[in-house]
Amino acid sequence: MRSQTCTITSFDGPGAAFTNPESINPEGAITGYCSNGAQHGFRRSSDCTIITVDPPGSTATGPASINPAGEITGYYDDASGAQHGFLRSQNRTFTTFDPPGSQGTKPRSIDPEGAITGYYGDMSGVIHGFPRTRDGIIETFDVPGAISTVALGINPAGEITGGYADPNSFYSQSFLRARDGTLGTIEVPSSTYTGPAYINPAGVIAGVYADAKVVNHGFLRSRRGTFTTFDPPG
Repeated sequence: MRSQTCTITSFDGPGAAFTNPESINPEGAITGYCSNGAQHGFRRSSDCTIITVDPPGSTATGPASINPAGEITGYYDDASGAQHGFLRSQNRTFTTFDPPGSQGTKPRSIDPEGAITGYYGDMSGVIHGFPRTRDGIIETFDVPGAISTVALGINPAGEITGGYADPNSFYSQSFLRARDGTLGTIEVPSSTYTGPAYINPAGVIAGVYADAKVVNHGFLRSRRGTFTTFDPPG
């Protein structure tokens, strides 16, 4: 294996007690959130400039994903404590959104075309997944028989990956949803838990899984369904 020399740069949001990066795009722009008593979103550009990302009226902001165009999605809390989704465009304007009947919206991923996926709770506390198209159309979905569906990653093909709670199993299960709504499962062989988090334009999925000893490892799943597992040294 060819050795590589890596440079690690640390950074913090302005005056922050903690800083939590969530996503990076191909240009090196990073988004996430930090806190100096209140939680604020931030965007760190490739030239190291850091600006805040807070929708109007936000009391806490949690950016989750930034795409190649620099568009950012995430959630924010309003003055009443209600949680909403937001999209921040390249020109720094904000659009807020919620699936119908939601009681808390949590976008988790935005693809290069501006489509968003995430999850929300309804008035009964049940969690559902959703995709939102670039023009603002929101569809909701559930894995059949699941008591909660958590969508986490989306790619330009409209494929969505995430997890769901099966009432017949102690462990959560994982899914891959095609644009037409067809659902399949994802499971690393011999794992007790598989948790996909991201899917790229080529359909490669990355995430974490637990083995029989409940030790966590990383995995990649190719479009053909082949798994590669990995762990950092030590």
